[in-house]
Amino acid sequence: MVKGYVSECTERFPIDEVGTVGQAFCAALQDELTEYYKLLAVLESQTSVPIPKGGRDGKAGNYQSLMRLSIWFAEPIVKIRLMALLVDGFQSLRGGALTGAIHGYALYGDPLVQEFMSRLLRRVCSQLFEIVRTWVLEGELFIIGQPVKAESLWREGYRIQSSMLPSFISEKLA
Repeated sequence: MVKGYVSECTERFPIDEVGTVGQAFCAALQDELTEYYKLLAVLESQTSVPIPKGGRDGKAGNYQSLMRLSIWFAEPIVKIRLMALLVDGFQSLRGGALTGAIHGYALYGDPLVQEFMSRLLRRVCSQLFEIVRTWVLEGELFIIGQPVKAESLWREGYRIQSSMLPSFISEKLA
């Protein structure tokens, strides 16, 4: 599911449809999948170590047991489930709405979830900060124009697009 979403974002959709924040989200998910694949490769290489056949001589072998595998996979399974939850729930979100939704999960009480979501949020927000930089330099941010008379252009010509505003940026600040 996660891999399919990432490949869809990077191959099928044009960047205009996904957006730069969505591309950063997909890149962050791909990095997490890459770490998972690295773990699988390390564990696969350890499967060639034979299980000791003798009695209990006190030597701990370097073989893989179900207990060791369950310990190795405890954290990655939580991360994969979180990524699947994010992909399933955030497919329709873009830009600031996506960062706001991830920010909501970063406030979760579990330290593992907080750390994972904070790392994901930093990656996604890097694009949001680029958008803010563009706003400061070029005047565009969460703003949409609307047709008005020339004399009232500055007061009524623009409004905040609140659906794209991240939840951690107040309307007053925007």
